[in-house]
Amino acid sequence: VCEGETMDLEAAGDVFVHDAKYRIEAQDSEEALLRTRHLKKTGALIAAASSGASLYLSAQQEQHFFPLFQDFGINLGLLFQITDDILGVTSTPEVLGKSVHLDEMKGVPTYVSVDGLDGARALAEQAKTAALQTREQFVEEANFLRALCEYVLTREK
Repeated sequence: VCEGETMDLEAAGDVFVHDAKYRIEAQDSEEALLRTRHLKKTGALIAAASSGASLYLSAQQEQHFFPLFQDFGINLGLLFQITDDILGVTSTPEVLGKSVHLDEMKGVPTYVSVDGLDGARALAEQAKTAALQTREQFVEEANFLRALCEYVLTREK
């Protein structure tokens, strides 16, 4: 999570990290760097939280669910970040509860600036589908997880 946050600050021009790893990643496409940044930030945070649930479920059912919960969390985190980028340009401060267009003003790449609004919406749908496919592998009855993905995709704040 800290590495993703550092990458975020560096993208805004607030910090410059002298690290060969960042220079290598910067040579990748802008979308790949954006995805890496978010997977190491929002994706990692939500994956950690969802992976904790796997410990309980694994103990109850005597199966190992950690990798599946981790994949679900990563995809849910990616969905959250893409939706956040979309709301950052389509919402208002009154609805969102925070300033909009901040990333654009700071020159920070977002899914909307890299892929366009329609492209970002398509990526959000793909992330939701990936999360739900993972969910179906481990708990068919987990309707809450389906509702959570739908909420994150359609949220207004």
